[in-house]
Amino acid sequence: MKVSDYDRITEEYKSNIRKLQSTCSHKRISGWMAQWWAIGHSTGYIVRVCENCNKTVDKKRGVGRHRREEVERNERGIKIAEKRQLKHGGKSEKNKRRIRYGEIR
Repeated sequence: MKVSDYDRITEEYKSNIRKLQSTCSHKRISGWMAQWWAIGHSTGYIVRVCENCNKTVDKKRGVGRHRREEVERNERGIKIAEKRQLKHGGKSEKNKRRIRYGEIR
């Protein structure tokens, strides 16, 4: 196949996709899911796409998997630190800040 044939077919395919997406009513829409630009590389957005034409219908900043795990780890660490503090005589304002910022484990 010649390069010009390849270019023609590619352009034809792209124009068909654009036509499909512009005429689609987007009735079947997926749930929110993470958007990835490559395997293991999140864009940091969550999206909803049309299940018929695959056009991104909604997009918003989301909590990625790694950030969610980090938040969960921090919350567990805070709960453990709070339990330790209660064992050793309550929480002062200073210790509350130290717990919140992870200085006390």
